[in-house]
Amino acid sequence: MKTSLLLIIVLAASFFGGWKAHQEFRPCPVIESDTVYVYDTTIRVIRDTVPWYIIRKDTVIVNHNIPADVDTSAILADYYNFHYYSRDWYDINQSDTLIHIRLEDVISQNMPLDNNFSYRWFKPQTIINNTVINNNYSRYLYAGLSMPLNDYKFTAGSVYFASDRLLLGVGYIPYYKSFNITTGFKLIQFRQR
Repeated sequence: MKTSLLLIIVLAASFFGGWKAHQEFRPCPVIESDTVYVYDTTIRVIRDTVPWYIIRKDTVIVNHNIPADVDTSAILADYYNFHYYSRDWYDINQSDTLIHIRLEDVISQNMPLDNNFSYRWFKPQTIINNTVINNNYSRYLYAGLSMPLNDYKFTAGSVYFASDRLLLGVGYIPYYKSFNITTGFKLIQFRQR
């Protein structure tokens, strides 16, 4: 009886020691976080189909006094030339402006011919990479206790080494004052869910 009680105390102490040493031999998964800020340098352009607009023309007559020296060719050249206009919207005084908008127009013969709307987004895109490091083990050392329910004198303590394919164990039965050897091999592998 004293031997069985001593064996139970030794096994309880070994379980407690294994629980305490668990963090050293099998640490919890480590999560490493890394934040990357990506700044978008692409200028996005939204095309416009200006010639498809419905344009209503109307004649306005304005009486002006025309000076004597009129350069008609210069007026016609200016009328048929392409005039490029651009407008920008952003805050020059602040460095934390999130967007820059540009509108570009092409005008000729007093009509809009082309229109480009472009913008650039300055807010960084945040990418968070989480890396989980799991320690997968394929070899284990077990301690066990075998107690028959009808007669406690045949109680045996055992230590097992288990790998992917093999099980080896050594046990001690105090009643027989003898060691026993246990071996085994893998029959079926179950899928984890």
